[in-house]
Amino acid sequence: MDESLAHLSYRSLEALCREQARLSASPAVRNELEHMALEYKRLADWQDEQWPEPGE
Repeated sequence: MDESLAHLSYRSLEALCREQARLSASPAVRNELEHMALEYKRLADWQDEQWPEPGE
């Protein structure tokens, strides 16, 4: 794995997938990236429920 990707949050991975989907010329790739973005969003939401930020 690329070391620069090792410390990305689920939210940033979601945004990255959505950006790449927007730039993709291939409908199949765009669809897969949107699906991955949705999965990262679900993981981020779950993580927020498990470990809320202090003060929330």
